[in-house]
Amino acid sequence: MKKWILSLVVFVVSIAVTAIAGFFLGIFLVGPHSDTLPRALQVPVGLGIWAGVLGIPIWLSYKTFTIYKSRENET
Repeated sequence: MKKWILSLVVFVVSIAVTAIAGFFLGIFLVGPHSDTLPRALQVPVGLGIWAGVLGIPIWLSYKTFTIYKSRENET
Protein backbone atom coordinates (compact mmCIF):
# COMPACT_ATOMS: atom_id res chain seq x y z
CA MET A 1 0.00 0.00 0.00
CA LYS A 2 2.92 2.34 0.74
CA LYS A 3 4.19 2.13 -2.84
CA TRP A 4 0.80 3.24 -4.22
CA ILE A 5 0.51 6.24 -1.92
CA LEU A 6 4.10 7.34 -2.48
CA SER A 7 3.71 6.93 -6.23
CA LEU A 8 0.54 9.07 -6.17
CA VAL A 9 2.27 11.77 -4.10
CA VAL A 10 5.22 11.83 -6.53
CA PHE A 11 2.79 12.11 -9.44
CA VAL A 12 0.82 15.00 -7.93
CA VAL A 13 3.91 16.97 -6.89
CA SER A 14 5.73 16.41 -10.15
CA ILE A 15 2.70 17.31 -12.28
CA ALA A 16 2.34 20.55 -10.34
CA VAL A 17 5.99 21.45 -10.92
CA THR A 18 6.00 20.47 -14.59
CA ALA A 19 2.69 22.24 -15.22
CA ILE A 20 4.07 25.50 -13.86
CA ALA A 21 7.29 25.13 -15.84
CA GLY A 22 5.38 24.11 -18.96
CA PHE A 23 3.04 27.07 -18.63
CA PHE A 24 5.84 29.61 -18.53
CA LEU A 25 7.81 27.80 -21.22
CA GLY A 26 4.70 27.65 -23.38
CA ILE A 27 3.95 31.34 -22.92
CA PHE A 28 7.55 32.20 -23.76
CA LEU A 29 7.92 29.93 -26.80
CA VAL A 30 4.41 29.40 -28.17
CA GLY A 31 2.45 32.30 -26.70
CA PRO A 32 0.13 34.49 -28.75
CA HIS A 33 2.65 37.33 -29.10
CA SER A 34 5.82 35.26 -29.08
CA ASP A 35 8.33 35.73 -31.88
CA THR A 36 10.95 33.42 -30.38
CA LEU A 37 10.18 30.52 -32.71
CA PRO A 38 9.08 30.49 -36.35
CA ARG A 39 5.40 29.72 -36.94
CA ALA A 40 6.20 26.27 -38.31
CA LEU A 41 7.86 25.18 -35.04
CA GLN A 42 5.27 26.52 -32.60
CA VAL A 43 2.86 23.57 -32.90
CA PRO A 44 5.51 20.82 -32.52
CA VAL A 45 7.10 22.65 -29.59
CA GLY A 46 3.69 23.09 -27.97
CA LEU A 47 2.98 19.38 -28.36
CA GLY A 48 6.40 18.59 -26.92
CA ILE A 49 5.69 20.75 -23.91
CA TRP A 50 2.39 18.91 -23.35
CA ALA A 51 4.14 15.57 -23.73
CA GLY A 52 6.68 16.65 -21.13
CA VAL A 53 4.04 17.92 -18.72
CA LEU A 54 2.20 14.60 -18.89
CA GLY A 55 5.10 12.24 -19.53
CA ILE A 56 7.57 13.29 -16.86
CA PRO A 57 5.16 12.78 -13.91
CA ILE A 58 3.99 9.43 -15.28
CA TRP A 59 7.59 8.29 -15.71
CA LEU A 60 8.63 9.49 -12.23
CA SER A 61 5.68 7.80 -10.53
CA TYR A 62 6.36 4.59 -12.45
CA LYS A 63 10.02 4.63 -11.39
CA THR A 64 9.04 5.31 -7.78
CA PHE A 65 6.55 2.44 -7.88
CA THR A 66 9.07 -0.03 -9.32
CA ILE A 67 11.79 0.96 -6.84
CA TYR A 68 9.52 0.45 -3.84
CA LYS A 69 8.07 -2.73 -5.34
CA SER A 70 11.55 -4.23 -5.67
CA ARG A 71 12.40 -3.18 -2.11
CA GLU A 72 9.19 -4.78 -0.89
CA ASN A 73 10.05 -8.03 -2.65
CA GLU A 74 13.52 -8.14 -1.05
CA THR A 75 12.13 -8.19 2.49
